[in-house]
Amino acid sequence: MSQDLLIDSAVQLQKREALVCYHLGAVQDYLRTSPLLGFLWELIDARDVLDRIEQGVQDVDFFRTKHWDNVFELGLYRILNYVLVRALRPKVFLETGVLHGLTSSFILGGLARNGRGKLISIDLPSYFDTGPANQDGYDDTLPPGKEPGWVIHEDYRPHWQLVLGRSLEEMPKLLKKTGPLDVFLHDSEHTYETMWGELNLAWDALKPGGVLLCDNIDANTAFTDFCARVAQTPLLLPEAINVTALNEDPRFGLIRK
Repeated sequence: MSQDLLIDSAVQLQKREALVCYHLGAVQDYLRTSPLLGFLWELIDARDVLDRIEQGVQDVDFFRTKHWDNVFELGLYRILNYVLVRALRPKVFLETGVLHGLTSSFILGGLARNGRGKLISIDLPSYFDTGPANQDGYDDTLPPGKEPGWVIHEDYRPHWQLVLGRSLEEMPKLLKKTGPLDVFLHDSEHTYETMWGELNLAWDALKPGGVLLCDNIDANTAFTDFCARVAQTPLLLPEAINVTALNEDPRFGLIRK
């Protein structure tokens, strides 16, 4: 790589880092939580989450990306999940939607560092042979022969429970057993019915001070309508870390109970 390209790459990395710091500062102010940036530096310096993901994908041709130069390449969404887990130290984190398990790996990496907590994941598998299980137009599938969460490293699995099935059928049964939730993340089927149903079920189960996150809020108005129903003003954030598009449309949001 030429000197000019190296310099440009370093500048872009600095800009991405600054942009992530800006967004994490907004989250910190919104949630009135302890400082978050120390957990970002930890994620960057330790690199254990990335290393474990890379180990999982090395021999899977279906998954084209084998290496990430830095954590920013996996997006603000996943970085925030790790940082929130480290800051909030949840006992019970419930997510819907798993697929490969990239986001789950960031959550589990935070739980492993905390030395406590459990991630419960609900997923309706989109197998390669049968195609997408959802009805929202998103067409990603698992690699041939793989199960949901296949990239999740064995080191993280003691903190993980996977439940297969439709979220709106499985959540009521699970919530009777889990007790209050500390964090809920919607990232399953992005139809209005599913999003609205999940958000309402999760909100009732969240403990006071618990955090609700919702991905793909641009798919429909379910998240906006739900925030109005519970009289909460959400914090909206972009999915990517795009240094050339600072006014990027929001992709996910969060509220605190």
